[in-house]
Amino acid sequence: MDARLFRPYRFVTYFLVFFAALGPLSAQNEPIVRQRITPTRIIWLSDTTGDYIKHPEYLLVPGNGQADLSGSNLCYLVNTEKQKSSIILDFGTELQGAIQIITGITGGKTPVKLRVRFGESVSETMSEVQGEGATATNDHAMRDFEITLPWLGRI
Repeated sequence: MDARLFRPYRFVTYFLVFFAALGPLSAQNEPIVRQRITPTRIIWLSDTTGDYIKHPEYLLVPGNGQADLSGSNLCYLVNTEKQKSSIILDFGTELQGAIQIITGITGGKTPVKLRVRFGESVSETMSEVQGEGATATNDHAMRDFEITLPWLGRI
């Protein structure tokens, strides 16, 4: 192949110049403010014995955004075939935004699955999105879904 016909550095240069020229024109600032909001109260626990949900009160303490390496001050949810641990938290205000979940050290270093539900009310939060009698949907926003949490990290 003739070296004059194939000059990849020119393509990269043109590519970068093209996007550099578009950058300022297409970039827009968004008036979004990030705030960490800590839940104000626990509305409901699926387990009140303390056998399956340990230290839920720690969820009401403001965090620092970092995973806890010591394993202290963590809320633990234990699931079995018969018991699926659940907590409903109240943030004290209606929110539009995202959720950040930080995980600590767990045995086995394996990711953990978690079901997350959002709702404007407790009844909406507790309602199923499918099946007979469902009063909420995932049509316009994902409000009932499963996520996989990393070991010692955040999502």
